[in-house]
Amino acid sequence: MGSIPTQGSVQLRTLEGHRVSLSLTNGSQLDSVEVISAGRGGLSSLWLEVDGIDLFVEKAEILAIHEVRVGQAA
Repeated sequence: MGSIPTQGSVQLRTLEGHRVSLSLTNGSQLDSVEVISAGRGGLSSLWLEVDGIDLFVEKAEILAIHEVRVGQAA
């Protein structure tokens, strides 16, 4: 799967429960993290699980997001 536009929670919601890799505006990369929630009611953050820890990332900080397929290297 290619890049998913980070605008619009509806498109991001399709990734809930899936593993993704993200490129962020600060130059960092999050590899193979699970999307718990893309937010509802106008929330501006994405709820991720990273090695058992909850992480909230502002959607505006996401440059690109890619689904990680099972068996695919991160």
